Amino acid sequence: MRLEPSYRVTFTTPESWNVGLEGETGTEGQSFLIAEGRAEGRLSARYRAANFPRRRTDGALVPEFRGALQTDDGAAILFHWNGLARLTET
Repeated sequence: MRLEPSYRVTFTTPESWNVGLEGETGTEGQSFLIAEGRAEGRLSARYRAANFPRRRTDGALVPEFRGALQTDDGAAILFHWNGLARLTET
């Protein structure tokens, strides 16, 4: 079975707030971000969300998005996305 994406979301975060706490094993952080954008593909929609990610002392990022997709035909889809990411230096 092959999975195909239904849509792709592109967004910006025009507002954000961050706090950090340094400890013996590293720095941990918590952020709050407002996200705005579009979903395109088999689903076309306006994207609005808030992300409350935590940065762990090992550098991993734990995103937690909650938001809504307002489709071009007027339907509303509420969602919750979470995960685990390792950010690399560029």
